[in-house]
Amino acid sequence: LLGHERYFEILPGYSSRQGAFLLTGYHYPVADSVKGITHVDLRSKRGVGVGQDFEWENKSEEYHPWNGAIRGYYLQDNEPFTGPDSEFRTEDNVSEERYRVKLNHFQMFSDRDYVLGELNYLSDPFVLNDFFNDEYRQNVQPENRLTLTHRGDQFTAALLFNTRLNDFYENVNRLPELTLNVNRQPILDSDLYYESQNSGSFLERVYPEGSENDDYDAFRIDSGHTLYYPTRQFGFLNLTPRAGYRGTYYSRTFETVTFTNDLVVTDSNNVASVTNEVVSSINDLGADFRNVYQVGWEGSFKAFKTWDDVIVLGDGDGLRHVAEPYLNHTYQPRPNLEPYQLPQFDSVDTVDREHTILLGFRNKLQTRRNQEP
Repeated sequence: LLGHERYFEILPGYSSRQGAFLLTGYHYPVADSVKGITHVDLRSKRGVGVGQDFEWENKSEEYHPWNGAIRGYYLQDNEPFTGPDSEFRTEDNVSEERYRVKLNHFQMFSDRDYVLGELNYLSDPFVLNDFFNDEYRQNVQPENRLTLTHRGDQFTAALLFNTRLNDFYENVNRLPELTLNVNRQPILDSDLYYESQNSGSFLERVYPEGSENDDYDAFRIDSGHTLYYPTRQFGFLNLTPRAGYRGTYYSRTFETVTFTNDLVVTDSNNVASVTNEVVSSINDLGADFRNVYQVGWEGSFKAFKTWDDVIVLGDGDGLRHVAEPYLNHTYQPRPNLEPYQLPQFDSVDTVDREHTILLGFRNKLQTRRNQEP
C-alpha cells in the first residue's frame, strides 16, 4: 500500500485451468475525476496478460452524478482450448490471441433524465469465462447498448439502441426502440385505474456466423392498455377485476406451407421404387395487425402477527410477520395471428391463447428503527 490514491493490488493463487497465478493491479490518479489501473497478470499455464483501465467519476455534489470506465486486456494464451466448454472450441472460434475491450458510462442530466451506455468487444465467446468469470456469471453474453431515459410524474419514456459487435453471438438488434410506459393511475375521479405499455422498434434477429438460420428483420409497433377496478369486499378481501387490449403491427408476417414430393429411387439392382419427401417452405405475407384481448381478476388479503418483545439485530423494536395469499386468474382468447406466423424477437411475439390461475403467497418480515418500519 503506497497511499490513499496510489496502491498495489496483489492476488496469488492456483486453479486447475490457470495453474499458479499472480494477478496484480497498480492504482494511480490521472486527473481530479479519473484514475488509472494497470494490470500485469502471470499464469503458469496460460501465460502473461496485461491490461489498462481508466475509471472516471464526478466527486462534486454540485453536479448530477456521472461515472464510467474503459477497460482493455490482452493475453497470448498458451492453452486457448482449455476450459469447461472445450468441446465447443475450434480454430475457427478461438485463437491464442485473447483480448477484450469494455466501455460503460452512466450520467444524470437532471433529476428525471439519464443516459446509460455499454460496449463490449471480445476476441472470442469464451474469453470472459476464462479470465473474467465474475462478469461472465452476471451476463453470459455482454450487450452493446445505449439508453436515454426520461421519468415523468406518471410515465417513463426511453430510447434504446442495441446492436451486435461480435459475429459469434446471436442477438436481437434494436435500431432503435422507443418505449413509453404509463404508470397505473386513477382515471379522473372514478374508481377505475389505467396502465399502458407501448413500444415502436426496428428489429433485426442476427445469428452467429456459420449458422444455418437466416437473419431477418421487421418493424413492430406494440401497444397494450389495461383497466383495473380495485374493490374491498367483506372488509378484508381485495378483489381487482381487469380488462385489457393489446394491438401489435408487424411489417412482415409468415405462412408455413407443407407439400409432398414423389421421388423415384433406384437401388443397386436397378429396381425402382417411389418414396415421399415432405418439404416445408415459409412464405412472406407482408404486413398485418395482431389483436389480443384479455380479462382477469386478482384477489388477495393480508394477515399479520406482531411480537413486541423480539429483539432484531441488537436494537430492533419488535418483529411483525405479514402474510398475503393471492390468486390471479387470466383468460386470453387465441389472437388472430399466432406466434408461428410472426417473426420472433422477444416475449411480445410469443403471445398466444392463455387461460391460467396463479396461486401465490407473499411473506414479509418487518422491524422498526426510530419508530419507522
